[in-house]
Amino acid sequence: MIEDSLEKLANLQITHSRLIILGGLLLTLVLATGLPDIQLETDFQSSLPDDLDPIQTQDKVESEFRSSSSIIVLFQVNDKQKEESFVTDVRDPRLIRSQKALADELREEVIVGEVQSSASLFEDIPETKEEVKQAVERSGQGAQLYNRDYTATQMFITLDEEMTEENIRDANQKIRENLEQTPKQPGVDITVTGNPVIRTDIGDILVEDSVTTISAASLLILTLLTLTRGRVYGPITFLPL
Repeated sequence: MIEDSLEKLANLQITHSRLIILGGLLLTLVLATGLPDIQLETDFQSSLPDDLDPIQTQDKVESEFRSSSSIIVLFQVNDKQKEESFVTDVRDPRLIRSQKALADELREEVIVGEVQSSASLFEDIPETKEEVKQAVERSGQGAQLYNRDYTATQMFITLDEEMTEENIRDANQKIRENLEQTPKQPGVDITVTGNPVIRTDIGDILVEDSVTTISAASLLILTLLTLTRGRVYGPITFLPL
């Protein structure tokens, strides 16, 4: 019974080999269109049980310090030749006004939850750098907001939704769109970074590389099978792969 079925299948493959090859190639092309939609889960912590003590501790740390769960906008004084109007200290009131304007715009975005930066220390922005220095010293948060030589400061942005790859990409796009509308200060470079952004960037790179690798490997396997088994049996052998 089994031998008869296999013999019929073999005869069918021999008789209609060209149609089978053509159908297989068409099906492969259709399925290949879905390769760019492949997504990777880059947050490995999400695959671990939530009741583990280390995971619960990590969640508390992230909630307290926002270190790995926040998107970070880094404001950094650049090393280019300075002009008199350039910002050389991130406690400059002009930069704080820009941060406040950006934070106000971001809070209007549905996907954005909380925004924290040095501008959060002030209800009214001081007019002089000296007033800013005094306010930062009184707050006791200088070490969290600035580096030692006051050439860089951070804005922490948390999402109002789950930290999925799609939500992170949407938030990243919204942040960049708002940055384009925010007044820029001369001498300051602005970078969007943080673990969530790095995660999605790595995932995108892996997906792009996997598409190239799979395509190249498939072509190589098909070529080798065709050379070793012939133009008919080689592609037929390749189809199940």
